[in-house]
Amino acid sequence: MLQRWIEDGDTIRELAGSDAALIDGLRFCLPVYRGCAVTLYRGDSAFNRRRRTYGMSWSSDRSTAEGFARGVWQAHEGGSVLLKTLAPAEAIFCAPALLGDEFAEGEYLVDRRRLVRVEVLKRFPQVPMLVTAPEEIPARG
Repeated sequence: MLQRWIEDGDTIRELAGSDAALIDGLRFCLPVYRGCAVTLYRGDSAFNRRRRTYGMSWSSDRSTAEGFARGVWQAHEGGSVLLKTLAPAEAIFCAPALLGDEFAEGEYLVDRRRLVRVEVLKRFPQVPMLVTAPEEIPARG
């Protein structure tokens, strides 16, 4: 299940419809985190920050999180943010980074309902989504 999450976590989250239910289910399907509190970072949309609807994937690496904030999230209405939290052990339900960091993202899966404080380190203004014209996409062959 962990490999499936690593490959298709965004799609699984969309299909689940409820982060709370998905987190509760993932706690039974993924390897359990048994460490201590960790300082984690996340790039997210300003919209999600206002609503406190952060996603589950956080990073122990600030530059990785900033890359997400400056990437896809910055195209969302209102721009994006770089977040930081000291995630208590009970908020972390799995640590893929400790089991094999395939994408070098330092990923930890976090239940946002158990976070005490999340601070905004940086804000990034909204930018237009870059779309590649069909003629610029290389043909598969």
